[in-house]
Amino acid sequence: MKQFLLLIVFLFGLEKVFSQDFYFSQFYSSPLTLNPAMTGVIAGNYRFSAVYRNQLQSLLPYSTYSGSFDMHLLRSKLKKDIFAGGIVFIKDELAGGYSDNIMGQLSVSFQKAIGNRNYLSIGIQAGMFQRTFALNNFQYGNQWTILSGFDAGMPNNENFNDMVTTTFDSNAGLLWYSYLGKKSSLFAGAAAFHLLEPEDTYLSQNSKISRRMVYHGGVRMGFDNGYSIIPNVIYMSQNKANLLIGGLNVEYRIQNKNYGLKSGIWYKFSDAYIIMLGYFYNSMELYFSYDIVSANKYMEGVKGGFEISLLYSGFLRNFVQLKNNPGQQY
Repeated sequence: MKQFLLLIVFLFGLEKVFSQDFYFSQFYSSPLTLNPAMTGVIAGNYRFSAVYRNQLQSLLPYSTYSGSFDMHLLRSKLKKDIFAGGIVFIKDELAGGYSDNIMGQLSVSFQKAIGNRNYLSIGIQAGMFQRTFALNNFQYGNQWTILSGFDAGMPNNENFNDMVTTTFDSNAGLLWYSYLGKKSSLFAGAAAFHLLEPEDTYLSQNSKISRRMVYHGGVRMGFDNGYSIIPNVIYMSQNKANLLIGGLNVEYRIQNKNYGLKSGIWYKFSDAYIIMLGYFYNSMELYFSYDIVSANKYMEGVKGGFEISLLYSGFLRNFVQLKNNPGQQY
């Protein structure tokens, strides 16, 4: 029975590895994985971002980690235009390390000022993508004894090595944002991930990593009482899979202070609700969200997932500051 259950987990895990791209419910907390053109779209000169996601804990634990840093470059020379660079790292792991996906990429963008109220940003990313399947982490019949049960220290007597594949990957994106006033703005973007559809030789199956398209946009409506309402939408498509998420954030900034609260709710169509609560203080933002599964289409007992994100942005000395802060619009 144990071997049968192990086989089911093994097969299901492979399906997850092949079918699921990196994904966060707090998509604007991980801007460089949402759209390369968001590199340098910051309320300041530099930004750190870290996100942790845990999902399917009751069935097959799946965790994703992301960290990024981006900053403005050559601000004193470009005047209104913005050139920015950054780096992003993502890792997800299946069932505590049976399978790992790791990506590390450099990211650059150029934001062209169009008049005093509009910016058009183009961004590109390039780096390496690695898959690892740890066959030695599984349990095998030779490691089970009648008296002591499973013993990881016993040899499994299998003739194989962990499988590792590494490939070059690239992404590109566009973003337009416009200031409608001192407290309001409009934004829209599109991005293509796995731009060249690189070869994936995982498990000796020569296939391509399908291109993933992302479209997103929204509007920030700010009011004099300190409240802002930020409806937004995001649509993703990859191969034959599609994902549509719509919802809004409500932000309250304490009058004449640089701190406040933020909450949000979205609907991941036909699948789940996403609720988010957050707090921001000066240059730091901290958010927590949870996916509430609304329909178990495949099997009973599948639970949602939670995310925690931390962002920090600031200004460096001797840097020209923007008249407006584009990073505050989301």
